[in-house]
Amino acid sequence: MIYTLAIHEQRKQVCRHMFLSTLGVTERQMRTALKKRQRDGQIAMEARGGRREAEKVEYEEKRQSILDHINKFPRMESHYCRTNTKNEFLAPELYLTTMYNMYVSEMAADKKKPASRSLYNNIFKSLGLKFFALKKDACGICLRKMKENPTDESLLTMYQKHMDEKVKVRQVKEEAKKMASENPKICGAVFDLQQVIYTPKSHHSSIFYKRRPSNYNFTIFDLQSQEGRCFLWHEGIARRGENEISTCIYKFLQEKDSG
Repeated sequence: MIYTLAIHEQRKQVCRHMFLSTLGVTERQMRTALKKRQRDGQIAMEARGGRREAEKVEYEEKRQSILDHINKFPRMESHYCRTNTKNEFLAPELYLTTMYNMYVSEMAADKKKPASRSLYNNIFKSLGLKFFALKKDACGICLRKMKENPTDESLLTMYQKHMDEKVKVRQVKEEAKKMASENPKICGAVFDLQQVIYTPKSHHSSIFYKRRPSNYNFTIFDLQSQEGRCFLWHEGIARRGENEISTCIYKFLQEKDSG
């Protein structure tokens, strides 16, 4: 075998060692390349690794079928967390297993082969979706304290100030409660907006594809009479912004004044 290298557009004969060292290949790699050399001098395409074109098409079809199915499910708001997270939420009654079983049933109805459970799970995770399961309300500062670097000085300072304000608010509440109990002309009350209530509630699979109406419940508790007042409305009537909340408080005070 004769080894040559191109030097100034001319082929110069060299020894095997110089040829292999210059190209940075082993003798085995060189002989394999020669075996794959075609008549036109080109090297045959590597057949190993990667997906064949047909497999790529099948994979994309399955991937798109999963995306189409997941996007059928309406998203939910996350109460306090809605401005502090990029995650979108699905109905709390829903589970990943339920979603995949529904997907398999739909594919079977269309006489198509479904994708694997692992692929469905991976695509679901890549979308940043969560199941709405907040057990307890938490404000943005508390969530940051739980999730971010616990040694961050600025965060710790902010959190400590937040906790100090929390103690002060509780003191104000106790003082208002005492004043209201001693003077009937003074009204002391606490209020809160409940997490969004989605209706109707059902475990039937078809309901998960529907966007259920949002219902809101703003509750005011009278510290003097120990009675609660609930203001209920749905999204078709109004939203749940500062105008709606202030209206509820205004109506409550009107009732107290007229009573």
